[in-house]
Amino acid sequence: MKVYIHIGSDKCGSTAIQTSLNRNREELIKQGVYLPTSGLGRSNGHSRCFKDKTGALFQSLINELQSVENNFASAVISFEGIHFISEKDLAQRYYQLQEFDATAIYYVRDQAELIQSGILQQWKTSSSSPPFEISLNKNRLFFDVAERWNTFLNNQTNVAVFDRSAFPNGDITLDFYTRLGVGDLSNITAVRSDFNDRLAFESAYLLSALDRMLPMEKSRRQGLVGALIIAQDEFDLTKYFLSQSDVESTRTHYQKNNKLLEKNMSFPR
Repeated sequence: MKVYIHIGSDKCGSTAIQTSLNRNREELIKQGVYLPTSGLGRSNGHSRCFKDKTGALFQSLINELQSVENNFASAVISFEGIHFISEKDLAQRYYQLQEFDATAIYYVRDQAELIQSGILQQWKTSSSSPPFEISLNKNRLFFDVAERWNTFLNNQTNVAVFDRSAFPNGDITLDFYTRLGVGDLSNITAVRSDFNDRLAFESAYLLSALDRMLPMEKSRRQGLVGALIIAQDEFDLTKYFLSQSDVESTRTHYQKNNKLLEKNMSFPR
């Protein structure tokens, strides 16, 4: 059985993919792609299985795959927090998966876009406005992450670029299903495009000012965030807000690693 492992980076549509997988499980099964239920969350994939230090939950997932492998050509599992798994735990997961033909699908995104999207997401979900910081952390060294998986998956890590303009109907979930080999997308139930919407920069700036002047309880703040997200649809607001020099310096910081990714990794369509 072919087992696809979705290991999307942050701000690359992982929640949309994981929510859609859960919602479309029966349709995927009809088309020969099995989604195991062991440890499956509503919108976080199989994170419980991957994070379980004992390996018992992941073994339950393996047992479930073994029970259906004669009936399905492929299966899919998903976890976006793969970066936080230790080498020891990663080796254990590979050992448990080794009887299957496993391939990782790894979505990556322009780091300058990713950082700005992440900052706005923090403003949306925090109990107060966090400090404005450009974080150049190692999880965004995409080649290093992909190479780490290649070590365990015999060079079977497929990289996909997060680019809505290149997705069918601009929908990353349809792009993902195409990569799984799902031939008929007509019966796939769409996930609302705005279910994980972020604040526009102007909304976040207003929220930050209000946080300074009038601290709010988290529930009240979340109500205000929801109202701002609804209201901002009426305006042409800003998604990306870094200065051009900050964008260029961010891209320069990651340029060498990105070139290694392009040179050494597979980018199948």
